Amino acid sequence: MTDCWFLSGQPIPEAMEPMAQSILSAGTYGTTSQKIFNEMQQLRDKHYNPLTVKLAYMFTTLFLPLKAMQELYPVLRKVPVLLPVFWIWRPVSRLLFRPQALKRFLKNTNEEGDKLWSEFDWREFRSK
Repeated sequence: MTDCWFLSGQPIPEAMEPMAQSILSAGTYGTTSQKIFNEMQQLRDKHYNPLTVKLAYMFTTLFLPLKAMQELYPVLRKVPVLLPVFWIWRPVSRLLFRPQALKRFLKNTNEEGDKLWSEFDWREFRSK
């Protein structure tokens, strides 16, 4: 594929077209779904059960640490005691003002969590 892109300039073979589309559509840092899947894979090391992984991912995404919340809400730099209020405000504001973003987040989380379920080995889980 690199020969076609960078050296010869010939068209990409049809068999490699899906791979080329995947590479070109991923952007600089990858797709959102790949980001979610990678983060869930990291959580899988701590929580082996895929349902627990999905819930842990939603929890860590919903309740960001103080430093990350300060970037989103600068008032927290002066009054960090308001952190729990902004933890509640963040999903409420998404629900009220950006419901499509919230739906997309839930959809992506469920899809990537389902990928973990498909890879899940119940025999290994029972032995733990």
